[in-house]
Amino acid sequence: MAASVDAPEDGSPDERTSERFAPAVGDETIRRERGIARALRATAWWRRKLANGLCHYCGGHFKPAALTMDHLVPLVRGGRSVRGNLVPSCKRCNNDKKSRLMLEWCPTDPPPLAGKSPAPS
Repeated sequence: MAASVDAPEDGSPDERTSERFAPAVGDETIRRERGIARALRATAWWRRKLANGLCHYCGGHFKPAALTMDHLVPLVRGGRSVRGNLVPSCKRCNNDKKSRLMLEWCPTDPPPLAGKSPAPS
């Protein structure tokens, strides 16, 4: 007989939920990855990423100093401090996203893109 695809009725966590996207990551691993991210912030690659002043999530324009480094896949979810996982983010989006994946989060009230007028209501 095939396994049921319905969620367990006993209230136990369903292994198909987001818990499978949350591997156990040790403090030492997080500390090491944060150190790598700090080193990457000092590189010309990161300065170029900040130069256009765009938040990866909401598309808002900010001064480069107002942008933060965000991990697309958060460190506590098993993400790494590699170029493909790091994006510039405004503080509002970074704080709102927290340790969620993009599948679980979407920016609210994104600012209009520069030079574009809001759509008529």
